Amino acid sequence: MSLHCWGNRIGASYKIPFVKTDGLMLLEAQIDGVQGYLIFDTGADALILNRESNEHTDVFETIDGAVAMSAYDITSLTVGNLTFENLPAYGRDLSQLLNNPQINLLGIIGSGLFNNEVLHIDNENNLIEIYPRKYLDKIEEENYVVSKIQIQDDLIIVPVKISNQEFSFILDTGSSTSFIDAKVVNANSELLSFSDKRISVKSTSDQKHSSRILSADKITISNLSIKQLEMGQADLNAISKEMDTQIDGILSLSQLPISEVIIDFEQSLVYFGI
Repeated sequence: MSLHCWGNRIGASYKIPFVKTDGLMLLEAQIDGVQGYLIFDTGADALILNRESNEHTDVFETIDGAVAMSAYDITSLTVGNLTFENLPAYGRDLSQLLNNPQINLLGIIGSGLFNNEVLHIDNENNLIEIYPRKYLDKIEEENYVVSKIQIQDDLIIVPVKISNQEFSFILDTGSSTSFIDAKVVNANSELLSFSDKRISVKSTSDQKHSSRILSADKITISNLSIKQLEMGQADLNAISKEMDTQIDGILSLSQLPISEVIIDFEQSLVYFGI
C-alpha cells in the first residue's frame, strides 16, 4: 500500500470533513473513480465495499454473527486530501445501513488506515484530522480526560467501569447505539437497569433483529462520567474469540458527552474533549 497526499495541506495535518446521518459519520470519498460516501467506523477492522457477489471468500464476525464477504483489490481510494493506492478490501450488500436511498454508499472505512499518526475527531466542526505526534505538545490537558487504550486488529478498546468493575469496550464511531455482552449482563445484572423498550439493530449481516435496552446509572472512562447510558444486549462471544481477547461491549462515540476525541496510536492513549 502506498499513500500520496494532495490538496490543501495545512502544516503537516490532513483534514477530512464528514456529515452525519442516521447517527453515522459519512466521509465523502472516491473509489476507483466512483464518487460517494464511506461510513467512518472505528469498530471496523477492514475496508468493506458496498458490493454484492456470489463468490464469498472470507468470513467476518459481527454482533449478528458470521458474515461472508468477497475479496477485492482497490486501485485508488481518495478521502479528504488523502489518496491511498493498491488496497485490499472486502464486499457485500450494505444498502440496509442507511435510510436515505439518495446517498451513494461506497462502503465502510475503519481507523486502521490512519493509525500511524494522531487521529482527531472534532464533533463540533464535523472534521477528522490526522496529525503528526508533535501536535500533541500543544494540547492543554486540563481540557481533556485521558485514558489508556488497547489497539488490537486496528480496533480501539477502552477500559470502562460500571460501578467499580472494569470491562473492555470497543470504541465505535460506526454505531449509534452502545451494546453490552449478554454474558456480562447475566453475571452483573445488579449493575444494570432493565426496560421494556427495544431497539432495531442494523449491521453488515442480512439478518434483522431487535435488542432489549438496558441502562447503567453511571459508567466511567478514567475521569469521564456518563450517566444513564442506554445499551442494547448482544452476544459478543464470537468477536472475542476472533480477536483472541475478551470484548465486553461496544461503546458508541455518539453517546458520549464530549466535543472531540484524539487518539494517539503510538502511545495507546485517548483524549476526550470536555
